[in-house]
Amino acid sequence: MNDAVVCDAIQSGLGHLFECEPSGNRTRVRTPFLFPDGDSIDVYVMACDQQLMVSDLGETLRWLRMQTVNERETPRFLALASDVCTTQGLEWCQGMLLARCDGLAGVAATVLRVAQGCVRVSDLWFALRFRSAEPSGENQ
Repeated sequence: MNDAVVCDAIQSGLGHLFECEPSGNRTRVRTPFLFPDGDSIDVYVMACDQQLMVSDLGETLRWLRMQTVNERETPRFLALASDVCTTQGLEWCQGMLLARCDGLAGVAATVLRVAQGCVRVSDLWFALRFRSAEPSGENQ
């Protein structure tokens, strides 16, 4: 499946705010979504057997790691990220968000789901950084 056909399917399903271009053995899709610091969210479409795979190639996790000095994911973060993946119908595989679709018919919707998953996982930075105050247990 060539890049032009994939790009046509994405742009006919999502519009011209999603820009496609070949990038090696995959198609890069620049989405209109942004990380909290304003960086663009890109997802990549790759042919894998008879399916198309859409992934962020680990860019969301890389972005999160750049925002903190802590290199390790906490159990709380992993649980929240797992909830995002479940809600969006994504897989979390070796730090990458990914989804698979059968053929071109569902590629636009899959690109949108992965991009939304990237936004939601990157927003976990706020949840982990700005924790609400714990109740003290004292009655006032």
